[in-house]
Amino acid sequence: MGPHAKKDFQGGLLMGRVFMIMMSVGLMVSLSWAGEQALPKDEKKTLPDAKAKESYSLGYEFGGNLKRDGVDADMDVLFSGAKDAVEGKKPQLRADEMRAALKDLRERAVVEKRRRYEELKARDLQEGRAFLEANKAKEGVRTLPSGLQYTVIKEGDGPSPKADDQVKIHYSGRLIDGTEFDSSYSRRTPSVITVSAVIPGWTEALQMMKAGSKWQIVVPSELGYKDRGFGHIPPNSTLIFDLELLSIEKSGNRDNTPEQKLPPQ
Repeated sequence: MGPHAKKDFQGGLLMGRVFMIMMSVGLMVSLSWAGEQALPKDEKKTLPDAKAKESYSLGYEFGGNLKRDGVDADMDVLFSGAKDAVEGKKPQLRADEMRAALKDLRERAVVEKRRRYEELKARDLQEGRAFLEANKAKEGVRTLPSGLQYTVIKEGDGPSPKADDQVKIHYSGRLIDGTEFDSSYSRRTPSVITVSAVIPGWTEALQMMKAGSKWQIVVPSELGYKDRGFGHIPPNSTLIFDLELLSIEKSGNRDNTPEQKLPPQ
């Protein structure tokens, strides 16, 4: 080591380990999240300059993620450790002690994340079933033996596609709380998909629809993404789609058809 290497190592060790916490425990999220959680305009603190704003933003983001991931940290001690590292002071723990502490933290965080994930799956499954039960009593809603529910918004007069047909569709999808997660309408571009290459709920509905039809379908999690979720869709989610079958683009031959996202993104 050079003449400054030992001091640099000691001074940088804690900051490096703090970074490891953020990376391994999954503490980093986008600054947009922090912006959404910010104080109302009339309650914001006055921060005098860019450095203060940057420092506060880093602290708020880090603290918010500690809370989000269930990390029970002593904030006074955390900030004293960060201050010691920034100022190049000798850490109050040996390197092996810090490694052991962070290892324990990561292991507890993984257990906590798994526990909360299982809670989320159970909650969404229960809420989805309750939604389906209430929805089937609404006027115009039809429930199929598979559990798929649909309402005809507009009945087309064209042919119905087969499982290996390619079709052009417009659609929008949302969670049962109304959160939209995807929409070809927003992109102003219809999607061309193979009927059998999408989620089972879509495959079943599309083969019943006639070209020119528009349906609203409610897809139980078993006919959607089940307990794995997808993108912004949580596990065990019941999904609502406005699905419009514009036309059948190609019949039968899938030799050159790429597999599609479920549903296309």
